Amino acid sequence: MKSLEVPHVQDLMQLNFKPSKNLTKVTINAKFPTKKTLPHWLKVTQISFDPSKTQDWINLKNASKLAVILDSQDTEIDQPFELAKIAKMKNLESLQFYWKWYHGGFDFLKPLLKTLQSNCPKINSLRMDLGSDPAFEISFLIDLLQEHLPHISKVDIHDCDDIRVPIYMIGQMFGFKNLKKLALCIMNIHGFSGFSDVEDKYLTKMRVDENSDTTSQGKVNFQI
Repeated sequence: MKSLEVPHVQDLMQLNFKPSKNLTKVTINAKFPTKKTLPHWLKVTQISFDPSKTQDWINLKNASKLAVILDSQDTEIDQPFELAKIAKMKNLESLQFYWKWYHGGFDFLKPLLKTLQSNCPKINSLRMDLGSDPAFEISFLIDLLQEHLPHISKVDIHDCDDIRVPIYMIGQMFGFKNLKKLALCIMNIHGFSGFSDVEDKYLTKMRVDENSDTTSQGKVNFQI
């Protein structure tokens, strides 16, 4: 066994890695405390490390996933912060954006993306969690990501609140030069399933079923 996923930090403290001589990577998904090191709208949600090389597991150097919370109601989101902390995340593999954005530009994100570009060469995965209908501003965000992180090879788009994902946004993802996989996770409140539901919801007028309040999810993968 070369890799191990640990779902909770508490489980990590009970593990003894010494018998696993071939174990080279441990991944933990959790909410890590970063209030003293990162702005409130940046969250480290995953760390990965080689247990044979270090016992100092929980730190920014081992961060492998960074979540960016874009919420228009957050009036403090554009405050300056220390980029030196971001530069320590040299093993970062994935970026996750939660979108609840209605207006405003992304100048405050440019220093972050430039720092990631210079210091985090392992980033290859992007996830977009859409909590509101993406306005045209999301095109500017995608342009910035493709400018600074063009080597991203995997993109996941998640519909988190039965919103409408515009076709131009999906098509724009193909601007990542190394893109190998694009996955859509689509919520459906009308009880339909399969690609016909994608077509009904995103390519033609959405059908309304007043007698149904069931929820389901469908996932469409584009393998390149």
